[in-house]
Amino acid sequence: MQNNSAVRFSSSQIEILKLAAIAFMFLDHLNKIVFDFDYLWMFFVGRMAFPLFCLIAAYQYEFHTRDKQRYMLRLLAFGAVSQIFYVYATQRYDMLNIFFTLGFGVGLLILLDRIEAMQRQNPKSKCVAEIAAFLLLIGVASHTEYYQAGMALIPALALYIRNQNPWTLFLAMVLTLACNLFSYFALFGLAAYALAYVVGMMQIPQFRLPRYVYYVFYPLHLAVLRLLA
Repeated sequence: MQNNSAVRFSSSQIEILKLAAIAFMFLDHLNKIVFDFDYLWMFFVGRMAFPLFCLIAAYQYEFHTRDKQRYMLRLLAFGAVSQIFYVYATQRYDMLNIFFTLGFGVGLLILLDRIEAMQRQNPKSKCVAEIAAFLLLIGVASHTEYYQAGMALIPALALYIRNQNPWTLFLAMVLTLACNLFSYFALFGLAAYALAYVVGMMQIPQFRLPRYVYYVFYPLHLAVLRLLA
């Protein structure tokens, strides 16, 4: 049954949000890798990238992905391919790149939906395997970009997309601030939701870029920026 209270974007609006997220990410990485944090405004603008990526992932999960597990595995596969570029560009050997954060976030959402479905069918169900997997994901998230808060942001946004409950939006906003350790610049991450609202009100001509352009851009831009550094 279709939820009439759900947040909806047109395909063109989603494409605009994707392009915005990529542009903000590029500026953030350009500032970090090439300019060594010389430009504060790039850093502030970059705080909007991750919330937009999470919003897009949650929206894709809700409306444009028939096989949820395949979507998760695709994100993780691109994460594995991108990891060598991520390490090369950032020199961080102890962290997993953002594709893993997004993939694990989608995985957490799959588990939460599965546990909820099992509880509806059988309130006495223990869901032992699902809870064990949930705890494993929470542990792994300590080695991903934006940590547990980043992983939990996707389920929070998915819940808001489903019912527009203001409390789930509040939770998503708190998690967004937590992604940047509640520092003053974390407030710039909240601007991502204002941007999404504005884009959702716009009439945008129909267009769509090839699906994998966004996936391929991530490792390529990291490699190019490192070469320029």
